[in-house]
Amino acid sequence: MIPNCPGIETFPAGKITHAKYFRHPATYKDKNVLLVGNGPSGADLANQLILTTKSIKRSVRSEANPLAITDPRVRDIGPIKRFNGNTIQLVDGTELTDIDTVIFCTGYLYSLPMFSKEMGFITPDGAYVHHLYDQTFYCEDPTLTFIGLPKQVLPFPTFQNQAIVVAKVWAQKLYLPPVAEMRKEELERLETKVDPKLYHSFKYPEDVELAERWRLWIEEDKSPGWEKRMKPWRWTDERKQIRKNATDIKKAFLKTIEEGRLDHMMLDKA
Repeated sequence: MIPNCPGIETFPAGKITHAKYFRHPATYKDKNVLLVGNGPSGADLANQLILTTKSIKRSVRSEANPLAITDPRVRDIGPIKRFNGNTIQLVDGTELTDIDTVIFCTGYLYSLPMFSKEMGFITPDGAYVHHLYDQTFYCEDPTLTFIGLPKQVLPFPTFQNQAIVVAKVWAQKLYLPPVAEMRKEELERLETKVDPKLYHSFKYPEDVELAERWRLWIEEDKSPGWEKRMKPWRWTDERKQIRKNATDIKKAFLKTIEEGRLDHMMLDKA
């Protein structure tokens, strides 16, 4: 999502992009890059770009992200007020005139271009896909499913279990509840969220609980040979402890890079 900043249409279009299009640090070799946003994408791209760019500035509204490397080549600055041609003016009055590329690290919206808007799969603001049971099955026609919508999760373990659930339901090894009950599940989750935009957010420990719920459902299949088929991911106590400490583990990893005790992720050789 690229926000509609005042005057953004006057800035050269080829100089503006979004984190979702980022592929390799070499693309930005010897460029002055402005990152907009201080979430996971802003921290991650700053970490990756340090060795290739001429300079990195990061426009932020909040305090430093704990998972961003502390490096003098990454300078945090204030929010953008407006664009004016090749000049970017900040809220504090500072003007940037040497930016080669602006990368917006400002989050993502859901998009289903294969369906018309009139079908109503996505809320008007793109915040979430609705009429789904358990983040997966379209209530009105469960032969339509969506894999990978939950965010702030560990993708592969989570979606492995989700995919197995879909396969077993379609193979009639597991069964869905009545449509009315499936519709109710979505409303109950929305009631637990202050903001509907968090409907698909499963921040720890919710991501573990989601994957485990799917695993337990998968294991309800006791048909002949079920134990030899697809294996769900199991969150053991050891794995849960690692997941709980993930932020501290990442901080320790980044510290080894800051102190020069580890090559910078070898991204220049990737």
